[in-house]
Amino acid sequence: MPPTPTPAGAAPHLVLWHLAESYLTAAHALSPSLLPTPQHSSSATVDVDIERARARYTHLIRASITSLTAILKSSKRLPPTIELRTRLRLAQILWEECRDAKAAEAILSKAIILAQQGGNGHQHVGIKFACQYLLIKILVGNPRSTGTGAGRQLLKSCLRECGEREVVTEWSYAFLLLEIELGGASARGMRNFAMGRGDEEIVLYALLLEAAQNLRTGVEGVEKAGECLRGYEELLGRRVDRGVPVRNEIRLMGVVLGILRLTMCAHTAAALQQLGLLHQALDALASDPNWTPDGSFMLQVRPHESQSQMGRAVGVGVRVKWCERQELFAFGYLLSGVCHLPNYASSKSITFLDEGLKMVAILSANASTTPGSVSEVTERRRRVDVMREYLLTYMVFALLLRSEFDAALVRLRALDQIGLGVGILGPMRTMVKIAYLQSTGKFDDALALSATIPQQTQDEELLLLNLLNSVAMMRGMGAEGQGLAERMLQDLEPRCSTSKNTSLRTAWQLVRATSSSNDPNTLLHRTLLDSTFTLTSTHANTHLRTLTLTALSQPFAHTNPAQGEAMSTSAYVVAKKARDEVWCGVSGEVARGVWERMGKVGKAGRQGEVNWGHWGGVGERLERGVPDGWVPDGWVLR
Repeated sequence: MPPTPTPAGAAPHLVLWHLAESYLTAAHALSPSLLPTPQHSSSATVDVDIERARARYTHLIRASITSLTAILKSSKRLPPTIELRTRLRLAQILWEECRDAKAAEAILSKAIILAQQGGNGHQHVGIKFACQYLLIKILVGNPRSTGTGAGRQLLKSCLRECGEREVVTEWSYAFLLLEIELGGASARGMRNFAMGRGDEEIVLYALLLEAAQNLRTGVEGVEKAGECLRGYEELLGRRVDRGVPVRNEIRLMGVVLGILRLTMCAHTAAALQQLGLLHQALDALASDPNWTPDGSFMLQVRPHESQSQMGRAVGVGVRVKWCERQELFAFGYLLSGVCHLPNYASSKSITFLDEGLKMVAILSANASTTPGSVSEVTERRRRVDVMREYLLTYMVFALLLRSEFDAALVRLRALDQIGLGVGILGPMRTMVKIAYLQSTGKFDDALALSATIPQQTQDEELLLLNLLNSVAMMRGMGAEGQGLAERMLQDLEPRCSTSKNTSLRTAWQLVRATSSSNDPNTLLHRTLLDSTFTLTSTHANTHLRTLTLTALSQPFAHTNPAQGEAMSTSAYVVAKKARDEVWCGVSGEVARGVWERMGKVGKAGRQGEVNWGHWGGVGERLERGVPDGWVPDGWVLR
């Protein structure tokens, strides 16, 4: 929200304003002690009398409100600007600290009428818009409010008035951003408005916002997001060619969204190349003196001609907020870990995710000491918990891929301490538990847990991935399980084969190609596996490549032993680097069979002995128990 003018003079009122802000600052210093210290916090904990601190906090907030109320109850007639400014601040405190929507609405409504009576002066117009901005947030954001429709109508009215008053362009952008924040509009409207005015920096920001909106819709929005990012790159290039400086915040947003898009497209190889740009940008961020503590920055607005004549051309802009510096570093580590995850022959994913968890520990300690309103402190802790949950979830997947089961279980227990997962994280946490159970041979328990996924999410991609995984497990559960698996696979074919998610299609092709109903020597089998193998290069997925090479080497063992030897040994080498005992055993056994057919008896014998060692490692997995509370009772294969 743009700043509102501060009036000069009226010393008694300035004293009360100062008192109100002092009380508020003192209250905010107590905020971190009002909330229980998280169980997973690594910071030293100190016993705090929360009730006593809460009483003190309430007393200070009440004192701040009383100071501002005293100004309004003054016996002297207040200058309109002082009364407007006081009402705006009082309403902000009543809403942000007390969530007293009714009182805040009444104070703002009177302020808006007063501002309208004060004429069209810039001071009055600015404060009026500030009051309307807050009133819209209260009407639309209050879950108990019945005025959501009225709030959205007021927002449209404000946008119309801003359009008529060309000298308040910064407020046009503020209301356009509010409309986007409240979920009522695409960023395309703000982009078109900025293009019409020639505000290129805001055009860049709007293109990035629009790309982010499209990515939130899933793979369906990837193509549109790509169009926005290409438009961003073109405009960015033109500004660089003209020697116009570009903010680090804008550059970082562009790099992050580009990597996210590539990751969602499963273009992992291309995403890995872009990680270099991300790390360079983060290095620049570390030494950027202009990065604000809360991650906010000012987007410049080209002043209207009349503003230049009035001397208001300097400092015209709209402030937006992105990420705090350390939060961005943690997210950078998360993104790097996710990009490296498909290459399970490397431990880079674990390294990056571990660094992210260290950064989150610092963030958690800061969140427990940084002053602010209770809502700000709560929101800061929530963001830290969500970041920790993402890092831990992907860390478990990375550890399981490299057969580090003890470490994976430690992280799973840390996840349980956070509480219920938020949004997509809930079913993701269930799926990572399924992966643990599956990796330790507890197929019945894993399938029982898989049956709960449809109750947790309606996300089509997660549902399909869960069903494909269930098919793979059922194939090892006797004739009944195999029959059900084949029927499920046939039902899944139209949904998977038409999916825009190439990773999902690749997974389906691999499961389909290794179906028990397929003759491994048929053209269909070979075609499916060849297609899967090609996609593994685009995805930079060494785990999937190991599985595909092992499956391909079996038919070649009969028709082209030399090719079968090359494929099985290649799969074995990658699996060994990843310390994957199961696929070392499987690919090693295929290689042993190929060498026997080729008459290489010595190599076959030595590989057979090595294989026994791998299967011994697998046996150790099967002795692991199932953690309490993971698996629901009463599941039956049917």
